[in-house]
Amino acid sequence: INAEYGTPQHTNRTMLSRTRLVTSLSRRLATAQATVGTRAVSERATLKRRLRKADTKLAPTSDPEAAVVQFPREGLGNDYALNWAINYYSVTPTGAAFRNLDARALMARASGSLSAAKALCVIDVDGSACDVRVVGRDISLEAYRALSLEARREFLTDAPALFVHDCAVGCDKATSRALRVITDDAAVALFAAHTFAPVPATQRGAPDEFKHPYTAFVAHGMRIADPARFGLAHERAVLINPATGTAVLVGAPIGALRDAFVTVASHQATATAADADTDAAAPLDAVPLECDAVAYGDATALVFGATDSMRASGLRRYLAGAHAVEWSARGVAPLFRAGQFGGVAAADAAAGELVLGAASVVSPCAAASAQPLAAPRAIVLVVDDASLPASAALSSIDAVKHVLAGCRGASACVGSALGDAGDWSAAAARLEALISESGAAVIAVNVADKRNAGAKIEKTMIDILQGSHSPAAADSKAFVAATSKAVNARLA
Repeated sequence: INAEYGTPQHTNRTMLSRTRLVTSLSRRLATAQATVGTRAVSERATLKRRLRKADTKLAPTSDPEAAVVQFPREGLGNDYALNWAINYYSVTPTGAAFRNLDARALMARASGSLSAAKALCVIDVDGSACDVRVVGRDISLEAYRALSLEARREFLTDAPALFVHDCAVGCDKATSRALRVITDDAAVALFAAHTFAPVPATQRGAPDEFKHPYTAFVAHGMRIADPARFGLAHERAVLINPATGTAVLVGAPIGALRDAFVTVASHQATATAADADTDAAAPLDAVPLECDAVAYGDATALVFGATDSMRASGLRRYLAGAHAVEWSARGVAPLFRAGQFGGVAAADAAAGELVLGAASVVSPCAAASAQPLAAPRAIVLVVDDASLPASAALSSIDAVKHVLAGCRGASACVGSALGDAGDWSAAAARLEALISESGAAVIAVNVADKRNAGAKIEKTMIDILQGSHSPAAADSKAFVAATSKAVNARLA
């Protein structure tokens, strides 16, 4: 019995073992039927006798007068092993259940429409009316478990179809963490297939053999009838339990699935070794950062503060990882292999890609790699404030302060780019050491004029990597002086 998922509704191990026996015998008999010879005839007869004996304990009773009973009735959407594996989470499929369908099969089962180029276009929900809660911080464990169980046992169990996608968080095979996503919406499964790193079928194994420290339950079509009962304000919610690496999403925006595991990685990075419940990287080894990773030739740059539109217009062709990375002694490892690009019309999306809302495309990163990138030679901090200089150079100490505060201007700090976690003192010290050891140039780039902001970031980044960008010392000093008050206030 698992404390996270509750007691499965069906736990008849004898029934399961008999089902597996019948399945195995049926497959062996089908193979033997194609074989010719005296020995083959004897083998077929033996298999048929064993199958009849095993089947008498499992024969369905819906039509006792039927002349022929076919069992097991397995096929696409009705995989007994997958159904039993899902049942471990107190989700008993009453409809079809699929595992790791390809993009074409998911698009055929998803709501929405296809563009002329065969991209899937779906209407996404507004994230402003969605509660995001972390267990132990702003929601109790009891309330989290109650809503989680309701989503799994009541909603997902009764869903017409369930989609299971086994994948991984992290593009570096050495440090990635396996993730299982269970959802009622094929579009969510397609998002997971694009965003998270794939796990080869040979490594996934049988449904009940896939070991995964991270789990996501996405009840996309569910709404919370009484949010106040769980201490919530809205009918949509994202609940995150970093201790178990679990996220429960109820009616949330599709992109919230990605953001939830940035939060999980952030919290686990700050956990002490005594508190760690998962297979995440050891504390202070890999520092998670909410930023984009860019590969230009053999050089790497990190860009903090780029919007979806900037990502589409200036960074896309060099993008190796979007939204979040982990930086360690091994290098820079993107957490996701696809990015969300704003301002891209559905007509411009490629076949198999996912279009969320009016103009936001989920597309693979052009320079994605299964190996970590080299330590960055440039760090770009994007700010938007007409009162600040066009660009400024920062020391490693000032860079960490701006990253921690999420500085976007003289009086605008949006929160830590090290993720949504608690005590960042140790991780901040580790980040400062990484910046110093890498010798990366840290440059703040002001996009206040709003004209070709993405192209400006791209040009500045390339100039830094080529050694041809050097802000004036006076501008750098003025920038630090103008932003220090807001930064220090945020850090306090």
